[in-house]
Amino acid sequence: NAIVRDADPIAMDRRLRAWSPREADAYRNFCSLIIRQRRLLDRYLAEGLGQKVPKRATLDILKDAGQDGMLEAAALYSGSIRDSLDRAFESDLLKSVFLAGALEGPFSGMGLGPWSPTSGLALLFDPLTLQAYNAPWQRRRVKGGRKAVITTLQEFIAAAGGTFIRDAKVTEVVNAKGVAKAVALEGGQYIEAAEIIADVDIKRAAFSMIDWKTLPEERALGIANIRSRAQVAQANFELSQWPQPKRLHESFLRNGTLHISDGLEKTERAFDDWKAGRLSENCPIQFEVWEDNGKILATAFIHFVPGALSEGDWDDKTKVGLIGQVVKSLAGIAPGFEKTLVDARL
Repeated sequence: NAIVRDADPIAMDRRLRAWSPREADAYRNFCSLIIRQRRLLDRYLAEGLGQKVPKRATLDILKDAGQDGMLEAAALYSGSIRDSLDRAFESDLLKSVFLAGALEGPFSGMGLGPWSPTSGLALLFDPLTLQAYNAPWQRRRVKGGRKAVITTLQEFIAAAGGTFIRDAKVTEVVNAKGVAKAVALEGGQYIEAAEIIADVDIKRAAFSMIDWKTLPEERALGIANIRSRAQVAQANFELSQWPQPKRLHESFLRNGTLHISDGLEKTERAFDDWKAGRLSENCPIQFEVWEDNGKILATAFIHFVPGALSEGDWDDKTKVGLIGQVVKSLAGIAPGFEKTLVDARL
């Protein structure tokens, strides 16, 4: 019930071919379909630049896509994730891998499950497929992990004359006629800026930091109608040694993501539990391991974990219980995993 998905398409093809030549061909064909459709979507979005796409440009794009391309698009855009995966694969495990990848992207807070209508569109945002085939929107592994990314950005901004103000709570984003003009800090400091970027949830930014009554009515209404519910939990681990998956060398984990799932039927049950605000025992898990400054770190993404529980609130006991569930699943794939834990946080 587990598979390591390699970011290198050649390595992934070789691994799948040793297991099932039919599924290896299906994997290659499905990735090609996703890339074709993503390029079609990117071209459409580029033509519009956020506005309505001109009719002539739309007709040109449809003509270039051809009949087969439009049939593929219709199936993806109107159907569910499960519909598309059932057409492509026989293996329930491979279907679960693509499902988890699709729900990891920008669709993660939209409350989509395997059978949700129109959810097939999320497959066009699967980061590992796009990364493997050098598509425009992709995620890269960075030597040194997340800390290296943060450090590099800080050095770049500082070299360009940027200044960092730490431990300063933002109390308000001051705007005039719907345009952000300045940031007010808790200590009374007032910083004017031509551009303001807020790395927070859009609803929180708009309704807790901005006087929403000063926004244009249409924009305020659009923000108010955004629906985003927690759907993925993240567990972070520090380990004393690299996990040793059964029948796999640890090097596989250095180049890919371990996917754990009991199949789409149980994934659908996890989705039903999530909708009801219950913790499920059937949650799919994605697991990654890397090294940072001599430490072995790991992250597990647990899908269909409700942000609000139907019975009580999240507390230390509930969090420890979920971490224990994840550790048990990982120990079933890598025996002795629980003995390598130095620290674990949800």
